[in-house]
Amino acid sequence: NLLGIQLESYQWLREKGLNEILEELGIIEDYSGRGWVLKLSGAEIQKENISVNEALHSGRTYDAPWYVSAVLEDPIVKKSKKQQIYMGDIPLMTARGTFIINGVERVIVNQLIRSEGVLFTGAPSPVTGQFLGGAKVLPKNGVWLEIETSRSGVISVKIDRKRKITISTLLRVFGLETEDDIRNAFKDFETNPETNFTEATIAKDPSSNYDEACLEIYRKMRPGEPLVVENARALVDSMFFNKRRYSLGEVGRFKFNQVLGLNFPNDPKHRLLQLEDLVKIVSRIIELNNGLGEPSDVDHLGNRRVKSVGELLQNQIRIGFLQMEKNIKEKMSLAPRNELPEPNLLVSPRAVAAKIHSFFATGQLSQFQDQQNPLTSLDHLRRLSVMGPGGLTKERASMAVRDVHYSSFGRICPVRTPEGPNIGLINYLAMYAKVNRYGFLETPYIKLEKEIDGRIRVTGEVAYLAAYDEEGVYVTDSSVQLDENNYIVQKQIPLRMGGNFILGDVSHAQYMELVPRQIVGISAGLIPFLSNDDISRALMGTQQMSQAVPLVKAETPIVGTDIEIEISKNANAVVFAEDNGAVLFADASKVIVNYEGRRNKVEYTPTKFTKSNLDTCYNQIVRVSTGQKINKGDILIEGPGVQKGELAIGTNVIVGYMIWEGYEYEDGIIISDRLVKDDVLTSIHVSDYTMSVLETKLGPEEITRDIPNLPEDALRNLDEEGIVAIGSKVRSGDVLVGKVAPKGEADLSAEERLLRAIFGEKAKDVRDNSLIIPHGEHGV
Repeated sequence: NLLGIQLESYQWLREKGLNEILEELGIIEDYSGRGWVLKLSGAEIQKENISVNEALHSGRTYDAPWYVSAVLEDPIVKKSKKQQIYMGDIPLMTARGTFIINGVERVIVNQLIRSEGVLFTGAPSPVTGQFLGGAKVLPKNGVWLEIETSRSGVISVKIDRKRKITISTLLRVFGLETEDDIRNAFKDFETNPETNFTEATIAKDPSSNYDEACLEIYRKMRPGEPLVVENARALVDSMFFNKRRYSLGEVGRFKFNQVLGLNFPNDPKHRLLQLEDLVKIVSRIIELNNGLGEPSDVDHLGNRRVKSVGELLQNQIRIGFLQMEKNIKEKMSLAPRNELPEPNLLVSPRAVAAKIHSFFATGQLSQFQDQQNPLTSLDHLRRLSVMGPGGLTKERASMAVRDVHYSSFGRICPVRTPEGPNIGLINYLAMYAKVNRYGFLETPYIKLEKEIDGRIRVTGEVAYLAAYDEEGVYVTDSSVQLDENNYIVQKQIPLRMGGNFILGDVSHAQYMELVPRQIVGISAGLIPFLSNDDISRALMGTQQMSQAVPLVKAETPIVGTDIEIEISKNANAVVFAEDNGAVLFADASKVIVNYEGRRNKVEYTPTKFTKSNLDTCYNQIVRVSTGQKINKGDILIEGPGVQKGELAIGTNVIVGYMIWEGYEYEDGIIISDRLVKDDVLTSIHVSDYTMSVLETKLGPEEITRDIPNLPEDALRNLDEEGIVAIGSKVRSGDVLVGKVAPKGEADLSAEERLLRAIFGEKAKDVRDNSLIIPHGEHGV
């Protein structure tokens, strides 16, 4: 399922994502001392307001109302009031993975972003040459921690990019209060006889207990404010120990456990930063300083994850809920004390509705769907962008981010990317890649089994591995020779582990690649003999396929790669028979099918000559006739760019690279005039032309057939009212709508005044403001 990344993400939002926000932010307490508590729960999206086709034709949004259950309780007098509260309308995803916003199909692009968790950094000191390690702690919500080592061996931390404090000050806040506690935590890692990092840090630390550590953090975070212990404790508490203010998130806790070798359960309680986390991080930094281990690779796909539509929209709704919470608390404090108000008087969903609307209408990752042909509309849904909120910008992105990484194998297509400033920042999913529950990309491998006699057997079991799973295992490719019992024949086979590629003993192999084409995406997978192509030429090929317009005479390629039918299926370009049966009625406007074993008939309506987002013509053709017997999987209706159920976005042409009568220039080619005469490369485009009729200072504009200074030939297609007749053949320069606007009268000369006086009032001057077909266009 090539649309899975979009459909599954939105389904997660409906089933879990909205309720996760309510679990986190759904209890709102009154701060004016009355003890009122408002509890929001049970988010529910109801039936859609209008159908997909109605939304497209009427310029409206395809959405549905959603509600939450609100209970307002007064624990003192033991009273409560319950209500269902309307939270606005939320756009729904169509079966094609798109959204219809104001009558236009839009796509939410998947964002490839740095994962929450911990990243180890470091570089040799430019002065001494000694390696100085560091770490970045990236939570889901809350302050960032940047830990680094100075040349003198002091390990310090910046909280939210503010001024540095020693790491021992932070450790005191988390529970290692005394100097002995800190020494004992790291004594096993201090193996450098020249530098003791723990001692150097403690010596620089101005604090000696919990309260002093809180005051030191307060001084650096709130410079200039009076130092009060209670305020300092409250600040530290809210920064690190308040679940609403700080959370590693489910992914963050998973990555912490994985990278640091911890076993904390992944529940809300353990998604705060723990003392063990900090101790492990500092221990690893000391090891890095002593030359043990390697810093993290930021570009490795184990450290980058995909945020799809569900999570991106959930983040926006969460921001809306935080704004709404402030408004609710203000309304609670202003409400009369003698009686509980109705919950709907307190809850105003305007902030949430505004966030949802701005996300779809103006968000960076919400884009017009590219509907040039079925391939581009499908590829757009599988696009990965490192830009967007919280991501990179094309000005700041380095070469390392743009480059192909070895962990992209089978996860990100190494071929297709734009050829401009966005090169490497916009990527596409590989053919078989999918996203796991934490947002990391996975690719399928076949499991290998080691027999007692040492032989390796290829099993039928497929396992999906993320980039971090692949780091510790040996993988071989699918070119190895197998015998009739599926045992690998060779003794030495190509193996890879991490970024290392070797020729090794067959007994090491644990997994085998599924198929050679899993490395590329769907666009590159359409190129026959791709392995023989220069990669930059293949990149251009994928770009040019995305610019191909559907032809009037679609033609399947002579040489295909066997994925053409899968693309047309997933792009919803073809309607297939759901079961065996018979066609009761078929014409250009509808198909009625009676399936075996079903009581109700099924009616299919083809879309006829509609305009796509890019002005190409979307026209579906019925491929069955009345009375025809059909089998499951037979083609009923085909869309543009499809023939016999297969993707067909070009045509088969014999091209001669040759000198013609002595004329030749570089890669110029000669084509036959038959291509034009027989409409081999003809395509149809649908364009809208609109004009406004305004009220001007000099009087109203008028639609008319009576236009000054235009020949009758240019007006031949207009009816009596001055509007072009349906079915007229028009070319550039023809008038579509005749319109005149009043023109200001100039001062008349003496002769003109005399003529006016003799022959009476002349008609007032008007200016031609007609809607005319632009240059170079023609059609019906």
